[in-house]
Parts: sequence; C-alpha cells; structure tokens
Amino acid sequence: MSLLSLIYVLRYPAILLLSSAFFIQCSSKKVYHEYIIRGNLEHLPAGSIVLETPFSEERETLDSIVVVDGKFEFRIPVARYPESIRVAISHYDTNQVKRSIFFLTGTKGKAGYGGIESSSEFMLEDGIELKGTLKLHIAGEWSSFHSQQIIQVGRQTRVMYDDTAGFQVINNLNTLKNLVRQHPYSYYYLDVLKRRAPRAANAQFYALFNLLNSDVRESSSGRQLKHYFDTRDRHKLTWETSLPDSNGVNQPILSKDAGLTMVVLWASWCGPCRAEIPQLKKIYSEYADREGLHMVTISFDNRKKDWEKALRTEKMPWKQLMITPETLTYAREIFGFDQRVPLTLLVNSEGEIVRSFKGYGEKSAEQFEELIVKHTRKPRGTL
Repeated sequence: MSLLSLIYVLRYPAILLLSSAFFIQCSSKKVYHEYIIRGNLEHLPAGSIVLETPFSEERETLDSIVVVDGKFEFRIPVARYPESIRVAISHYDTNQVKRSIFFLTGTKGKAGYGGIESSSEFMLEDGIELKGTLKLHIAGEWSSFHSQQIIQVGRQTRVMYDDTAGFQVINNLNTLKNLVRQHPYSYYYLDVLKRRAPRAANAQFYALFNLLNSDVRESSSGRQLKHYFDTRDRHKLTWETSLPDSNGVNQPILSKDAGLTMVVLWASWCGPCRAEIPQLKKIYSEYADREGLHMVTISFDNRKKDWEKALRTEKMPWKQLMITPETLTYAREIFGFDQRVPLTLLVNSEGEIVRSFKGYGEKSAEQFEELIVKHTRKPRGTL
C-alpha cells in the first residue's frame, strides 16, 4: 500500500468501511437465472417426468425429462417464466400411462379453498425438492403416486399451501386485505384475483391489487388484470359486437331487423347443451327469420376442431359463431356469463336483454315461446 493510500485509510476509515460493506452486500445478492426443481423418489418407475400447468383448458408443458434411478432435475429459465405460476408434476411410464405425483405439503387438514395436506401442484420457484418413497394408489381406472415426505418449497408455494382461510371464497374485504398485507409478494393471490375477476367489484379489486408489491402489479399478468378492470365497463353487447363463423369471417351477433334475437351460449362437451338442440331446431322451424326471430349460437369450445365436429353432427341451420380470447375475457360484461352453459339470452329490437336463462329444463321451451310470441309477429303455436 502506498503512503498516500495509508494516509487516506487512517483519515477516513468510516467511509472505507461503509463502501466495503455496500459492495459486499451488493455482490452477495443472489440473482436467479433458472428455477431448479429436483427430485429423488424411490420406486419411481422408468419413464419421464412432465412439468405442466394444471388446468386442462389452458394446459402448457414447461418441460419433460427422463427419469434415471428415480432422480430428475428441471432447469427452467426465469426469462421464459418471469412470474411464479402454478404448475403440476406427472409421470409417464414406458407405456405412456400418465400418473400424477402427490406429496405432503406440511399443512394439516383442508379448509376453504386451500389448506391441502397433499398435492401434485406447486408454484414455479427455485429450490423445489421432492424426496421420499413412492406408493402407487389405485382407484378404479385412475392411479397415482404418493410420497410420504413433505415437499421442500419456497415462499410462493407456502402461501398457496397455507391458504386455509380460502382466499378464493372469502368475501370479507378486510380479511382479504389482511392476507395480502401479510404476503404482498404472492403470485398465488394474483392468480386467484384473476379467477375471481368476473365476479369482483372494481373497488374491491383495486383495494386488494394495490396492496401487492410493485413487481407483482407490474408483471405481465398484473398489467393484463388491471387493464381488464380499467376497461371492462366499456364492453357491452351492442349491434357492433361480432364473432367469427367457421370460416373465420366476423359476423354480427344481433340483428337490427329482428323483433327478437335468441343468443345461445354452449359448448360441444356440454351434455345439457347438446340435449336442448332438438328443441332449438323446433323453435327455429316455427319462428325464425321470416317471423321476426333471429337465432345465433356461440360456442365456448377451447378447440375449433371440437366445435366443427359438433356442427357437422348437429347440423343446426342458424348462425354459428365461436368465442374469441378477447371476447371471453369480457364474457361476463357482454353476456352475463358466469362460467356455466347453456346460457340463453333474448334480446329485443332495441338491443336490450329482455331475459336470460341459465341451464336448460323441461319447461324452458315454454318460457322461450312466451317471450318469442310477445316480441315477434307470429301468434302462439305449439312447439
């Protein structure tokens, strides 16, 4: 050390100490570039392990790796998934039979929406470790693996596992706010807010959303969710509302020339929806078009090919349209949709929803006919 340097250290030791502490602290801060998820499970058969999102309507495979002596390791780039999302883990044996892998969460019992004692799901975060001896559980045609050892998780997953209060179902705003204040970093809470969004009031949402950390609010999901609440009041069923037909051509839902427009929301996989089609055909034959009734059916299928197959089978002669992702986002505002089909709307010539019917029953046709007669030119008939 030079004489000048020695003099500086002797004269300004506090400055040097603070500077050193600052650089040591900054350099020791760990920055994660990968989510590392490890497993060491005895009695896990040969095959592969799949990491995927758990919801069938939006399932996405994050990665798949080969099992070696019960051991596996996922390395998921943080750049691909900057948010902590809910994921599930499954095993495919050499015959491509899929089985979920369940593990103990460390939470006892079940209450509300969460508080689950055993699960195959966790939040995507670094440091997840699955260990233990697996046992095969068989229930009819369904089978799964279960570990008797508690999974090692981080704070994102722990919030989900310990949600014994039931963030999904609680309606008391103060209770919800207290939970968010305790875990403002939680992407699990953001995910639940997204699923509660169609039923939540704007004031309730903003009160909870603004308590989350800035990085959660400014995440892609956070920005999209806020945009939904900022704009949803602008989305209503109007003469301009349109959706694509089977050829991909946008068609208006409502008809200004009709005395009444009958809008039926359905899906090919919905049993009651398919069961009511013969009755809808009778209504169409009796009242449609020339008598002032305009009919349109809107599919909520996730896959276009499923919808097109159902159209070929059912041969419905009226207008057939399919929901788009953007319209689905605002389906509650546009149609009053609450995730249940069939849903039937009767819209008058002023563009006003006269009445909506949820589900389908034996007396639905009579109720439809009564309103159709009132708003169209033809007198009551027999369906």
